[in-house]
Amino acid sequence: MSLNSQLRTDDIYQDSYLDDDNEKIEVWTLIVTNEGEDQELKNDGSRRVIPLHSELIRLGFIKYVNGLKKGLVFPDLTKAGAYDSLSTNWSKWFGRYLRTVVLIKDERMVFHSFRHCFKDYARAASIPSEIHNALTGHSSGNVADNYGSVKYPLRPLAEAMNKFKVTGLTLPFAAFS
Repeated sequence: MSLNSQLRTDDIYQDSYLDDDNEKIEVWTLIVTNEGEDQELKNDGSRRVIPLHSELIRLGFIKYVNGLKKGLVFPDLTKAGAYDSLSTNWSKWFGRYLRTVVLIKDERMVFHSFRHCFKDYARAASIPSEIHNALTGHSSGNVADNYGSVKYPLRPLAEAMNKFKVTGLTLPFAAFS
């Protein structure tokens, strides 16, 4: 199941960490979990907390979520396909949109391509691989990554998200209205 389709309003919340001066820093986050109704994870490594990027907040995502009834963040999605997934129809629509509106002919370019793009831009922003792996739910295969807490600390994730930029991208004034 795709992250975008299974997100629930309760999965978006404020968390905090302490900076070098012991000041509390508030951060909007989302949690990828299998604890809600119809939520699934590929594996245990998929469970993670992701700080929201400031642009997503600026575009009105928090206001959008706060305006919803308790439940799915994208309530218009309906289950379909062999796996009865919420992401099936969305994925098909997005593929058609890429081909007919954006005019991308490469059939390998799909919604999942955003994840690959994130990894490329994270590397360009000098975000260490263990941090962008923690954000994307990837495993490095390095046994040392299994030591310490299961939960990756919020501070380096939030600081990395603040460094993340897509050069040349212009976003609309408000997307979630």
